[in-house]
Amino acid sequence: MVEESKRVVDEIIENTNKTTTGSGGFFKYNKILSRNMVAQEKNMSCAAACIKQLAKYDGIEISEELVRKFAGTDDFLGTTDLGIVSGLEEVFKNKQIIANTYFRNSEKQIPEIIRDISKDGSWIASIHPVGAKKHAIIIGKILGDKVYIRDPWPIEGIGNKNGIVAITSLEEFSKVWLRAGANKYSIKQ
Repeated sequence: MVEESKRVVDEIIENTNKTTTGSGGFFKYNKILSRNMVAQEKNMSCAAACIKQLAKYDGIEISEELVRKFAGTDDFLGTTDLGIVSGLEEVFKNKQIIANTYFRNSEKQIPEIIRDISKDGSWIASIHPVGAKKHAIIIGKILGDKVYIRDPWPIEGIGNKNGIVAITSLEEFSKVWLRAGANKYSIKQ
């Protein structure tokens, strides 16, 4: 039974790598690495799912429902930038929350800025792919021109399976991050 489950997951990842899109089909991935990311439970709860995943890294078990409450997530509008900060502050009470924006920088500077700010560890980014709404993902690391992300949007759609860990290009990420306002939300370790 375990082998069959592993085979099915591997098949989904392989098939998804052929389509190379995520976040509801609007954000290009170069490769899907795993399904080791919590899935968002509602259409507009991506930021809450990202906060829940960061909490999990820190050994904090919390429901997405409670994170949505802390962050003021709306079922139709999602979570505001201030809501992401509020949610992080409630979940990580004893840590400093850092919220920065890099929007006023030129498009040419953005890839270098992303490389620099990613040296401090994982952070939440808002992205805005063309044809889609804003979406929250976690940036894990950057190696060369590859951005390692965690996306809470399940390949199969909301309510099915886990989110994903994937690689996207620095160029692709730069465009959708700048389009969303070039904001970074992190927890000072």
